Amino acid sequence: MRKIIAIVVVVLCFSSAYAQKEKPENLPKFDARKYHFGFMLSFNSATFYLKYVNQYSYTDSIVNILLDRQPGFNLNIVGSLNPSPNVNFRFTPGLSF
Repeated sequence: MRKIIAIVVVVLCFSSAYAQKEKPENLPKFDARKYHFGFMLSFNSATFYLKYVNQYSYTDSIVNILLDRQPGFNLNIVGSLNPSPNVNFRFTPGLSF
């Protein structure tokens, strides 16, 4: 049993050395482009909810505020403009549901 454990430990120690080999870069000139486009999908949770009441009085006061957690999601378009290597402008217009 000790021999099996020793062999497993030795194999695990030397198997991590395999990951240190140099690999080719993925898309090496991607960051040098002047503009990039993409999208962003995210989750949100809102706790603000308006409830309309039929017996609305025409006064200047708050009658009721309800705070119920409601799930939703965001869908954004990401646009990045790179006029120089050190200056980036990022635009993220989006919709929240």
